[in-house]
Amino acid sequence: MANGTVLNLGSGGDTVQNIDNGAIGKTPVAVLTDGTGTTFAAVKATTALASDPALVVAVSPSNDAVQLLNVDIAAKGVSSAINTQGFGSVVFQLADSLAETGVAIGTVFQLTIEGSNDGITWDTLLVNPVGELIGVVDALTSYGSYVIQVSHPLVRFNCTLLSGGKLSFVAVGRTDAGVLAADALTAAFDPNNPLYVGLTNIKRDAGNALVLSDAPAPIFFQGVVGSIYTIDTTGYNSINLQTNATAAATVTHSDDGVNFQALTGTPHLLGTYVTALTASAGFSFPCLSRFIRVTFTTGGSVTGYLRQAQWQAAYTTSPIAYNVSQLGGTAVVTGGVAGIQAVGGNIAVGAAPTANPVLSGGVDTSGLTRRVLTDTAGRLIVDAAYSPLGVASTLGALPSAANATNTAALNVQETTQIEGQGIVELLYQILVELRINNQYQYDLPRNLNAGMSQVDEPQAFRNDPTVFTQ
Repeated sequence: MANGTVLNLGSGGDTVQNIDNGAIGKTPVAVLTDGTGTTFAAVKATTALASDPALVVAVSPSNDAVQLLNVDIAAKGVSSAINTQGFGSVVFQLADSLAETGVAIGTVFQLTIEGSNDGITWDTLLVNPVGELIGVVDALTSYGSYVIQVSHPLVRFNCTLLSGGKLSFVAVGRTDAGVLAADALTAAFDPNNPLYVGLTNIKRDAGNALVLSDAPAPIFFQGVVGSIYTIDTTGYNSINLQTNATAAATVTHSDDGVNFQALTGTPHLLGTYVTALTASAGFSFPCLSRFIRVTFTTGGSVTGYLRQAQWQAAYTTSPIAYNVSQLGGTAVVTGGVAGIQAVGGNIAVGAAPTANPVLSGGVDTSGLTRRVLTDTAGRLIVDAAYSPLGVASTLGALPSAANATNTAALNVQETTQIEGQGIVELLYQILVELRINNQYQYDLPRNLNAGMSQVDEPQAFRNDPTVFTQ
């Protein structure tokens, strides 16, 4: 029967359509109407449902559980449009797919389901995980089955993240309308329709307080050389990895799941920083990015735990380098030798001392802080009250003409017993020497007349000057 043939029934007519099945031939489509002329069902070939969006697909038992799309996702991007006409819901199944090498690897992914009326403008749809009463999501990140209630004639997936392998994606059309994700979410928050939610497997401490998820379950992976495993670390601060007797692997991290860089960690046995796993050892790494990847360089197995504890960067024998590049926004000046930090003043040489900090000084007898005073050559100046000359003088400087008598022209150091003595002590020493001299002048003629050849040495008078006070 030719496509578009009109059957004359009374005063009107119906149109019979054909579905082109290629080499198989054409299949007629029969439309059934009720007594009022309203169409209520149709019978047609199921092989062309998804490929001929121009045809109206009516609800019929022969149209249930029809596979609309079956692909292996190998790269980020969108799928072709899936025609949902005639279906009440679509079930999506996501599973891991073997890589071309035949080695199963952990796949990290994220995709959304989008709907459109015209195939041009696409909106993200809410999805229900199959088997969950309340579990509405807007992005699929784990394996399993998901269902949507059909709201658009066209749907597609949009894969925004794919790392570590391929993803198997199967879409099946169902006649059952299913549950609209938004309706399920609304029911959960309806105060007139309370929903009991039971909490299971909740960690609590000894005081029955909730504990943040920590080491929830072991992450176990086994592989050969080149095997890759990617771990989503969202919500955790560090990860512990333990190798068996043969395993060796590198550890990298990434935020986009595509570009990975080496990750630095510490061994459980105190040692230096590492970026790779060695056999029969435990390691701790910080969760700096969303994804951490373990790539086997030697076959074996690795067991991991995601932890809430912060990574202990100081648990290492490696020197921790700290660089001070600026102080108060000004670059640090070195002392001319690598590793030496120069200590400089806040006032330039030869400038007026206008700022408060004391470059070099001390505390005077009244308890006040004093700067060290110098002349233009940098020589110390002694205050008049403490100068032997009675006037302010510069140590090591030539005295003025008025004070030149018995004054050293150069700075000298006294190494005898009078070193460090003040003016009073020096005058006393001079007085003792004058008394010794007077004593000898007084005793000399008497000793000669008495024929005495032994007299007291001058040092005896110095050691015991009390003879002069008797």
